[in-house]
Amino acid sequence: MQQYQPIRYRHLKDAIDTARDQLDAVMRELAIRHGFGTPAFKKAASALADMQIGHEPNFKDLLARKRGMDKIHAAWEGGGSVIFDMNTIAGRDALIPEAGGLVKSMIPAPDFYVHFGEEAGLRLQRRPEEFFDGMYVRAAKKDGLDQLRIVLVCNATGWQIKGRHSYGDAMTRAGRIAWGWAPFERPIPDSLRQYGMGGDLALLRDPRIMTAIDHIGGTIGRLCAAEQEIVFKSSATRH
Repeated sequence: MQQYQPIRYRHLKDAIDTARDQLDAVMRELAIRHGFGTPAFKKAASALADMQIGHEPNFKDLLARKRGMDKIHAAWEGGGSVIFDMNTIAGRDALIPEAGGLVKSMIPAPDFYVHFGEEAGLRLQRRPEEFFDGMYVRAAKKDGLDQLRIVLVCNATGWQIKGRHSYGDAMTRAGRIAWGWAPFERPIPDSLRQYGMGGDLALLRDPRIMTAIDHIGGTIGRLCAAEQEIVFKSSATRH
């Protein structure tokens, strides 16, 4: 189960809290040593901040993405913590309705996570150590329409939560997400391309995002096909 992002994220949140507490403790020590607000304190605090989060150009946006990811994860837990592993049904043909889209009754659960894994081949072109690892899917109303909210999440080869990471590194890992909305009754990739996606610019500007968008459509189709055939009741697809 540790390979699934929702499980890892629980530990990542703890790691972020620990790193933030450690950073706050060092800041307090600097304030005691130099006097809060003094030039010496500001210089030392700035150097510490650069070391911890200096690689992140817009930390406010990262904080917002992290808060958003916390809410997405909490909604997933509140919805039953459902995980579908595509590697268990990777060979199944996708369900493609004649209308080109999906209807709400086809969706296997109102709030769930889909695991792609490294096997899906969705490695970022500009950050080859990272790859699209899966997505959170939620059926919800938006603009008066029944839609799917898609949230892509990433993993990185060799990245271990239990290793020593700075606050900024752990936050960057948590905020490496991209999201979009797709109305029912319409092909998901078409909607995501037309309406666009939000999230981490490192993902949105990577050419692999277009491959991932196409992958989403086929993945949801296979899930719906499996649900229609009641595969989930007799296999290890649902966790």
